[in-house]
Amino acid sequence: MKHLLLILSILLLSSHLIGDNHKGETLYRWDTSSGYVWKEFGEKDTNPKYKGDVENGEPNGLGIFINTNKGKYVGEWKDGKKQGQGTFTYGKGKWEGEKYEGEFKDGYRHGQGTYTWSDGDKYVGEFKDDKPNGQGTYTWSDGRKYEGEFEDGIKHGQGTYTLPNGSKFVGQWRENKSWNGKEYDKKGNIIGKYVNGVKIIEEPVVVVEKKPMVVVRRNL
Repeated sequence: MKHLLLILSILLLSSHLIGDNHKGETLYRWDTSSGYVWKEFGEKDTNPKYKGDVENGEPNGLGIFINTNKGKYVGEWKDGKKQGQGTFTYGKGKWEGEKYEGEFKDGYRHGQGTYTWSDGDKYVGEFKDDKPNGQGTYTWSDGRKYEGEFEDGIKHGQGTYTLPNGSKFVGQWRENKSWNGKEYDKKGNIIGKYVNGVKIIEEPVVVVEKKPMVVVRRNL
């Protein structure tokens, strides 16, 4: 992916593409009350700028999109929307430093992708309608990890949640909560379980060894 984006950036900035009627063109996005439109003119500090392949007055093909201070997208387009493989890097603001690399559909994150947070957290897996949906792996910067199913951006379905010390929960999740499953320590021993969202502590099994029988013989 990184090599593809590097090649794309070089091609879009080359003089060869600028000389083509449909490649290397520049468009500006104008937001309106009914959506947005693309025009060949705009204000540098207010209108997001696109440079790349253009068809029927809209981004189509490969291009670079810079949304003033909000972020930058490098990748594929179709009918004026992000579609296919691409990388979106957030600019200044709430999500500064965060990045998504993967598939897009109709302008949204959709398909396989990787989202990296500025604090080091990372999600790798399926997206739908801009959120994690389906199978994926979320890794926290402190070493925690969840592998399993997601729905609308949260843990939902079958999955495994592992702590840095090796203990883990394996089972069903519902709306980001452990629902039905078992907890294990780092050695694989069951230490608890969840039934319909209620945690039940497993009592430790204590093995008592019987002392051998001692036969005392009386003096006869």
